[in-house]
Amino acid sequence: MNRTHFMLLRIGWLALLLIATLSLHAQPKPKRDKSKDRVAVVPQNLPKRISITQTEAQAKPSSSTRNTKTRKEVSSRKKAHHSKIRKSNVGRKRYRKNIRNATYLTVDYSDSPVRSVTCNSGNIELSVNTDGSQWFVRNVGSWYRVYRDWEKNTISIFYDSNSSHDTREDWFDVYSGNVTVRVRIVQEGLPMTASANIQNVTLTHDSYYESQRSLKADVSFSIKGAKGQKCVVVALVKNENGYYLNTPNEFNKYDKLMIISPQSVIPSSNSESYYRMSVYIPNNAIQIHKKRKTTFYLELKVFSFGTKEFISDSYLTGFMARKKRNNVETFNL
Repeated sequence: MNRTHFMLLRIGWLALLLIATLSLHAQPKPKRDKSKDRVAVVPQNLPKRISITQTEAQAKPSSSTRNTKTRKEVSSRKKAHHSKIRKSNVGRKRYRKNIRNATYLTVDYSDSPVRSVTCNSGNIELSVNTDGSQWFVRNVGSWYRVYRDWEKNTISIFYDSNSSHDTREDWFDVYSGNVTVRVRIVQEGLPMTASANIQNVTLTHDSYYESQRSLKADVSFSIKGAKGQKCVVVALVKNENGYYLNTPNEFNKYDKLMIISPQSVIPSSNSESYYRMSVYIPNNAIQIHKKRKTTFYLELKVFSFGTKEFISDSYLTGFMARKKRNNVETFNL
């Protein structure tokens, strides 16, 4: 008993000693850092899972079926589009086959027609002759309109009135294939009253014209509104009492009172133009019988053969003349 008790006590002391030894040699376990631990998020109010019934699943087409159907629809649309293109191309080819290019083309029986119209508004009609199946018009101006008639092969031109005094012109083209005819239209301006104004006259004595001793008058003047009209300067001689002197027949061509300038002018437009012209009054054309110096007046005017009338006011300048033997002498005042 005592031995058994002694053995138990000994075993107990040994166990305590072993535990104490182990506790002295054991190291403390390091603490784990919990700051970096993830916080578990617990989802709340999650939507309920929606279940698709078998009927709905059967009714919904699969993606492969949808793609197949879409491809079929696109393919059918493409086929229809290409079919339209082929038909239109065939129609164009047939249309092109029916087009016949022109080998000749005339308008108003000319390949370069020119039509003149008045200043008032109106219309004219021109015929078109060609072997082409079609013909067209281009480059039409602003003050007229052109209408074509394929059935009658005619062109109708409606033009506006010309409010200016100047002539205006324009052109347009009629073409078929590679053949083109240019049509020109010329419209007159409003008629103007021709007028002239004499600005200055210079007299020169003892000049000669056609071997005759003459009084020369250099006349500076302007003309407007007399387009295309032949104009001359006319000289008339007055005595001191204001009576016109007759000139011998060999010195006048149109009237016994008038001596005209050897030159003439024809204005190219109605705008004001300036000229200088000379008139020669032969000394022997001045009918005088006095030997002393006598005062005479030279009256100058511009005459238009278009209107057959004077278109300027009279311009008077004085000079003196006397009879000396068989000749007449002239002098300045």
